[in-house]
Amino acid sequence: MPRLITVLLISVIFAGCDGTFRSRPFQSAACNARVEGYTATYVAYGDSKLVVIPLSKIHENTEWRFILRPLDIGNARSGIDFKNLMVTIKGKRSPGPDDWIDVSGTYNGSAADKHTLVECVKPPVGLTGTEYTYLVTVEEVGKLDPRGRISR
Repeated sequence: MPRLITVLLISVIFAGCDGTFRSRPFQSAACNARVEGYTATYVAYGDSKLVVIPLSKIHENTEWRFILRPLDIGNARSGIDFKNLMVTIKGKRSPGPDDWIDVSGTYNGSAADKHTLVECVKPPVGLTGTEYTYLVTVEEVGKLDPRGRISR
């Protein structure tokens, strides 16, 4: 029961701000270009838990930020330091239309640039409504296959 409550709480916390586009033009170091904004998608994981919003709204010429949120709950039981686990985000249909989605890394601290994986959404990514599927894999935890949809 405590695990279910934890997963539900995490889902509610991230539901209000997760997977939506924020329009704020800036110079992106990760994309080496000026972008129109970003979409934040949270990846929360821990002892037998992996939570990612099922659908993110992405825009062309933006950053798609995957913000890593390892959970400390359960470390004593499992003996795993979730902050050191490798998180891989890769297009599900690869080779194919999802090839451009390919980032990986670990949680490296509380500063935003240390726990955020950035994928550049460069043109041409498709028409409005085009969906891309990707796999979120957290070693020793599991996999999920959410989607990103192009919106304008």
